[in-house]
Amino acid sequence: MKFLTEAPEVQRALRKELLNVDDESEGRPLTFDEMMSPEKTPYFEAVVAEILRLSIVAGGSTRQTTQPVEFLGHTIPAGTNLVYLSGLACFNANIENEERLRSFDTKRMETAQKNGAGGRELWKTPTDKFEPERWIKVDSATGERTFDPKAGFSFPFGFGMRACPGKQLAMLELKIYIATLNLAFFLDRTPEKLSTHRAGMKLSRFPLQAYVSPKPWTSGSAMPS
Repeated sequence: MKFLTEAPEVQRALRKELLNVDDESEGRPLTFDEMMSPEKTPYFEAVVAEILRLSIVAGGSTRQTTQPVEFLGHTIPAGTNLVYLSGLACFNANIENEERLRSFDTKRMETAQKNGAGGRELWKTPTDKFEPERWIKVDSATGERTFDPKAGFSFPFGFGMRACPGKQLAMLELKIYIATLNLAFFLDRTPEKLSTHRAGMKLSRFPLQAYVSPKPWTSGSAMPS
């Protein structure tokens, strides 16, 4: 929620979408289908994706090789424990690092060269900024806004066959939490000494300061300046 306290315009845009899912949605709770549908709530989906991208809840994942593996010109023996720092890797997958990242292309395995980035592009805006709009694609002809899950690199639940099996449940809980708070309160800025982004790491990453200042949406601070 810390990212939302620092982005009042995002809170207002999110609330507007949640209140206007359809002509009959205002004043009633969101349905399961509305909450889990990127087509019906694209900005909501973008906000959640951006929070997960920046939070880096899990610093990485581990694998053990069962046979020798060729990786960027190096042979990794069987039985080697590997740690993949997915959060750091995704942060570095931006346009500023393109030249350095492309320098490895000639050393990539044939499969990696064929599949490329899986339809994803390098982030064009700074990866340390909270910008849900980076996940939104706008149709130049119709102006329609849609959520693009492959807008860039972000794997908060891992990927492939061994991705987190609890992803769908975790996403539902997170969406209920964010939507409920957003519809009920405007999260005002907290004093600077209580709003650092320092975090600790155990099984997962957690904030060392988790303070919010909820205000009713009728308060002056909730109104656009």
